[in-house]
Amino acid sequence: MLLRFLRFLLFGLLMVPVASSGQSKNIPEDVEHARQHGLTEIQVPAPKVALTLPTNIDRALKQDSVVIASLEKQVSTFYDEDKTAIVTWFKFRLMEQLSGRQPLTAAAFPKGAPEAVLTNANGNSFVIRVFGGTLYLNGVKVDSQGAYPHLTTGTKYLLFVFVDQDESGQTVLGLNYGAEGIIKINDDGLVTPLGSHGSAISRFLTTHAIRDVSALRKALLARLPQALR
Repeated sequence: MLLRFLRFLLFGLLMVPVASSGQSKNIPEDVEHARQHGLTEIQVPAPKVALTLPTNIDRALKQDSVVIASLEKQVSTFYDEDKTAIVTWFKFRLMEQLSGRQPLTAAAFPKGAPEAVLTNANGNSFVIRVFGGTLYLNGVKVDSQGAYPHLTTGTKYLLFVFVDQDESGQTVLGLNYGAEGIIKINDDGLVTPLGSHGSAISRFLTTHAIRDVSALRKALLARLPQALR
């Protein structure tokens, strides 16, 4: 397990926890303590994550696959049997893949993915797991804020997705740029970067005065040949 964590850290995948002094030792125990004090909601720190932010749009396009996808389902669970952290599983429906060496839908669903998130999954589906999320346990809301923004089921996003293989050879997907690699596509077609205004991807949108998904798609496709040299 340690070797897997180190390998994921090397390649920048986002499921790599970094030791955090504030991390819960056991969430069910935290919940019981909260109930004894009459609390109905608690905050649990999410493990810190190793983000690998791109320095420019060309690097982002070269490193990641760019897709337009609709978020169909999200389910939060405990990270492991120790119950020290929360993860959220996102099931997306692929609408268009703008770049990447292989279709994201060719990736197997992650090991341990809950049945609730795999229901009705098909050949157009892919699943990504991130740290953070919300669980309800014994009447207490447990909220864990990670390095990722809140995503809305039924909403379309343009995503920069990192593709790699784990030690068993299984293809795994990650959002290694965090919020910087997620762009919300509103119902009217306008786009909203979820990362900071100073990030490489946000700067690309600002520099090219990109406001809608059609212009964004056109600009990224025009940039790809240079980025992949």
